[in-house]
Amino acid sequence: MKKTAIALCLLAALLLTGCGGKVPKNPVHSVGDIAGKTVGVLEGSVSPAYLEGAGRVAKYASAGTMLGDVKNAALDCAVLDKAVYEKAKTRGVRALREPLVDKTFHIAIAWENPDLVKAVNGALAKLAEAGYLDALERAYLLGEAMPQAPQAEKVSGTLTLAVTAEFPPYSYFDENGEVAGMDIDIARAVCNLLGADLEIKVIRPDELLTNVQYGKVDLAMGGLTPPDDEGGSIVQYTKAYTRCVQVVVVRRK
Repeated sequence: MKKTAIALCLLAALLLTGCGGKVPKNPVHSVGDIAGKTVGVLEGSVSPAYLEGAGRVAKYASAGTMLGDVKNAALDCAVLDKAVYEKAKTRGVRALREPLVDKTFHIAIAWENPDLVKAVNGALAKLAEAGYLDALERAYLLGEAMPQAPQAEKVSGTLTLAVTAEFPPYSYFDENGEVAGMDIDIARAVCNLLGADLEIKVIRPDELLTNVQYGKVDLAMGGLTPPDDEGGSIVQYTKAYTRCVQVVVVRRK
């Protein structure tokens, strides 16, 4: 009887060791470890734009499924918006302390248009105070209800916005081939408060700022952040309209 009990204990230990050996140890301990790794991202997210050095990028429709694959080692890690990660609440994984991205996004306007900067900043402040900007971000990132945008009382002009339509969920082509996204909704809400129509121009990412600089468009949006020395920039920037924080999620072991 004693020998049987010992044998069962040894068998259980072997089984546990074998199970533990099926999942390799976490290979990503810092942002620098992402290079060459298999990284999960969510479809329609901005994450791939910041993963140039990754080995393979796998796209998922569900945060829960993706984080589950991090946990079982089908992925080396995952990158997603901090708010989405916090909502998923998946056990067995954790976010690195250092985010991959933590920056604010701003609207670029030509130096020759200081009055427009002031007007857009005023409109952004009203949208923030009304809770529209936060609600819009939750709608795009967390799937909550889309907020009601302010309507234009009187239209007396047009503002042209440059976007890339390659930076979801901020700007992209929808299923109807129309330019859509968070940036588009914010720009349209700003224009409504200023009594202007919005015209959208889709251009290459490296042409956003020069189009503003040379007056081909009034505004540009698309992950734009002022340099440390904004005075040396070819354009000026509004106050921030959102903050983008992309976290790296790894398994706990």
